[in-house]
Amino acid sequence: MLDTRLFGRIAPSKHLPTIFDSIRRHLALELPEPLRETVDLSIKDRVRLLRLPNTIHEKSKLYKIILSRTELENLNPEQIRELASKARPLRFSDETGLVSCVDIRANPKASELFSRVRLQAAKLTRKPFVYRIRRPADLSKLDFLCAGVRKIWESHIEPGYRNNCAIRLASEFRLMGLSGEETEQKLLEWNQRNGIELSPTELQSVVRSAYQHRFPYRYSCRDPILRRYCPLPDLKSCRGLVGDRNKTRSSTV
Repeated sequence: MLDTRLFGRIAPSKHLPTIFDSIRRHLALELPEPLRETVDLSIKDRVRLLRLPNTIHEKSKLYKIILSRTELENLNPEQIRELASKARPLRFSDETGLVSCVDIRANPKASELFSRVRLQAAKLTRKPFVYRIRRPADLSKLDFLCAGVRKIWESHIEPGYRNNCAIRLASEFRLMGLSGEETEQKLLEWNQRNGIELSPTELQSVVRSAYQHRFPYRYSCRDPILRRYCPLPDLKSCRGLVGDRNKTRSSTV
């Protein structure tokens, strides 16, 4: 148990359990190989019962005691158990064993480690990007921003391009706010209306691929499949059309 003042000034945060879990793993790697297995890496929840110093273990009837560094380095397990057969005076804390009576200064290496791990945790726990999804009011009348996607939706697709086109449609439906079940129904409709001839199993696999990740994927105007089916002459025309349609949508919301 280390006093948090060793790590410098620590502000309250809901991410502290994650940060200290990572620090515990870093410290464990500094131990010799045989001792690493003695470190409990499962303690990382926000709320946990903690045995205070000089409390008795129900089964072993041994006390939780504080050892000095010299004792920890030189005593064997049996000698430590012998010391734990009775309570020990608390010289460096109050009677709870939690509030230190010693003036502890920040350790430069510990502070640097905390800062480094905190930055890593911030990258992992940052708020996810939120897509601005405008679900169509009427699913029977879909309005596609991308001219290439609209062309795919309205056309027969030759073998060799069917799966690629299906995944782009599925991704577009997800960006529109459709559920996986609704997207599957729309692909079945597209498949039957345009004679695509993909099996229901293949379409289900496409939907799973489009919805398996946390964030939906948006294919850009430079995507070679969308460029193949896009009726517009160049990227400039495509971006101009998308910009105009976005303005129209914004003005009607």
